[in-house]
Amino acid sequence: MKNLSFIFISFLLGCTQSNSSDNMNMIDNGFKTDTSSFATFLASPCEFGEIEFKNIYPKLQTIKDDAVEHIIVLDSLRATGFDVLNYSRGNWERGPRIISCNITNYYCDCQIDKLYYSSNIKDKYRVTERVNCHKREGELKSFIPDEYEILDSVKGFINNDSLTDVILVLKLIQEVATEEKRPILVLLNTANGYTLNSRNENYMLSWNGGGLHGDPYDRIELKNKEFKIVHFGGSSWKWSEEINFKFDDIKNEFIPIKYITHSFWSFYPDSTMKVDSILYEKNSPGLKNFTYPNNQ
Repeated sequence: MKNLSFIFISFLLGCTQSNSSDNMNMIDNGFKTDTSSFATFLASPCEFGEIEFKNIYPKLQTIKDDAVEHIIVLDSLRATGFDVLNYSRGNWERGPRIISCNITNYYCDCQIDKLYYSSNIKDKYRVTERVNCHKREGELKSFIPDEYEILDSVKGFINNDSLTDVILVLKLIQEVATEEKRPILVLLNTANGYTLNSRNENYMLSWNGGGLHGDPYDRIELKNKEFKIVHFGGSSWKWSEEINFKFDDIKNEFIPIKYITHSFWSFYPDSTMKVDSILYEKNSPGLKNFTYPNNQ
């Protein structure tokens, strides 16, 4: 966050400077110009579509060596969870250098171009950064039946590549019956989009499975190729249950490793707390065929 703040402050300082003799007038290339909402852009890049930051480098620049070259928008978006798909450089029609990269997270794809425009000063160039982002919602929706919506989601690194994967927890748009399923989907990210790794309809408790507490769903967590979903319920006597899964690279699937339960009386939680855990065998069914213990 400190790095983002420094980048943003530097950008604003550049935007407050008036054009001088070493700042050439930019030719409109069809991209919108915005020099005052960089922080807003970082928060919601896909809401901007196409944009060119023309004052992000306030002075004329020389061409940098690859070892020290950097792209401000790229560095900023990577800090928010974007992954780099590719990176290239070359010449373009308005100057001697263009550096391009494509980045993605689970809801947005962006192409970033760092553009060196020729100027009337030898070996000095006006530099801008151009960004074109679009949403990936349509891609995710292709995995979601029409009558369902996303209850929760989490992103992280599941397999051994550097692309951000996603786990979706779905629910019916209108949950009425007591035994309606809540599917869980594991989607692995690739250069060509998401692929369905696993789908399970027997892992999640139903919307009324928490007793007097109501909806038992609490949260989903994903870290270090492990994920868990926590359910919570009860009345004066509370309980929680979680099952920990770890991704098996050989089986290419999440495998259950531990089942943990907590129970306590809400009036005296410390003195009545009870914790139980069960370790799963290595040959236990993976997520695709897994059944929640209370559903067996």
